[in-house]
Amino acid sequence: MTESRAPEFSGPELSGPEFSGPEFCGPEFCGHCGERSEALDHTACHERLTMEPPRYCVHCRRRMKVQVAPRGWSADCAEHGPLLG
Repeated sequence: MTESRAPEFSGPELSGPEFSGPEFCGPEFCGHCGERSEALDHTACHERLTMEPPRYCVHCRRRMKVQVAPRGWSADCAEHGPLLG
């Protein structure tokens, strides 16, 4: 039996000096709650993002299509493409 592999990451780069904290809480919006990054204290969101996939795109705040599998997850933004975790 052949093992199917997830496609290589082709979405936006989520690392760099503009990101503070976990990689899914970006410069614009929080990947967990979707609120502006500077608007609230996202400590609880950061904790949840260590165990859960992001639900919102950190660049445009769109709700992403998320699929969880036993070996990981994928999240797809209509504007910025897929993320794999």
